[in-house]
Amino acid sequence: MADETERRVEVLAKVWLAWFLVYMVLGARANMAGETSFLAATVDHVDSLWVKLIFLNIPLQMVLALSALIFRRRRIGLGVAVATTTLILVHVVLSVFVEVAQ
Repeated sequence: MADETERRVEVLAKVWLAWFLVYMVLGARANMAGETSFLAATVDHVDSLWVKLIFLNIPLQMVLALSALIFRRRRIGLGVAVATTTLILVHVVLSVFVEVAQ
């Protein structure tokens, strides 16, 4: 059971690492063009502070992803990894929605 939990956390950690890489590359490209990437610009278009603090908070996602890796052999690690993945998915959905709405 611990091996399966650890494997799932590892897969979700790879999802987070891929997300972070895409986030940084898009940000760098937009910054070089003098703009803001659509993933980061979402914060400017969302009025709700709690949505910003929970779903659009990259430092929170980083801390949760690292916590999941620390606890990867325990069930709590899987729960944290699933929560982090959920936050990432909501961030992407919000960003796409804001981009389409503009």
